[in-house]
Amino acid sequence: MDWYPLKLSFHVRTYAFGERLIPTRLGKQGVPDGVVAETWEISDYKETTGTILNGDYQGRTLHDLVLANPYQLVGQGWRGPHFPLLEKFLDASHMLPVHLHADEETARSKYNRTARPRLGTSSGPLRVPPPSAGVRAEMTHQDLFDAFKDRDYDRAMPRLPTRTGETVYIPAGIIHGFGPDTLIFEVQQTSDLGANVMPNDPYNNPYPEETWEVNIRNTLSELRTHYQPRPHPGLPLEESVNRPVVGAAGPLPPSAGP
Repeated sequence: MDWYPLKLSFHVRTYAFGERLIPTRLGKQGVPDGVVAETWEISDYKETTGTILNGDYQGRTLHDLVLANPYQLVGQGWRGPHFPLLEKFLDASHMLPVHLHADEETARSKYNRTARPRLGTSSGPLRVPPPSAGVRAEMTHQDLFDAFKDRDYDRAMPRLPTRTGETVYIPAGIIHGFGPDTLIFEVQQTSDLGANVMPNDPYNNPYPEETWEVNIRNTLSELRTHYQPRPHPGLPLEESVNRPVVGAAGPLPPSAGP
């Protein structure tokens, strides 16, 4: 097949933590009025799979192409059935929910899923306010539960100073959040597994108290503390006249899907 750079349609999410940073700072066209919290630029997650906008494959979906051509689109020996990466812009004008994503062991044992955790988060804030990531070493699970119930996230999690263009790698099981006033580009494994400690859902509707407490305890049961994220500028590689920068690297699972 004659392959070429594929231009995809994008999907918009209107979560309450967003505002208008994506169209105003990035100049992105074709977004709706109102809140644009996330634009999913490369996606094969359920109904959000991108549609090809250019060339011979115009009108076909990424999902169709990856089913028909897994080796060409992903790599030799790969099996789907879904394109394994989800890439998005994320507007954390307001505080992003404090959350984590299941690792492979938890995905299998707790959710009966296979290889569906997040690969990591490659985040390039375009504004300076720091992320929170990981937990303070002295905190017990009860300390963390109490802090989250008090909505005192800084008591539970350190804030990390960042600069424009830096990357924060966040493995599965590591709790994290961003904001306020932060614009991020995120690369994750295609996944629908997440747990959070927030009192409200992504659209700012409050949970019943009992549901909120169950969510916090479920999140803490999946918490991993083996890694403390830190912002870093990436690794530049000189390739002839090009200078690619490796933002982050993590383990590659054998397959992925929502």
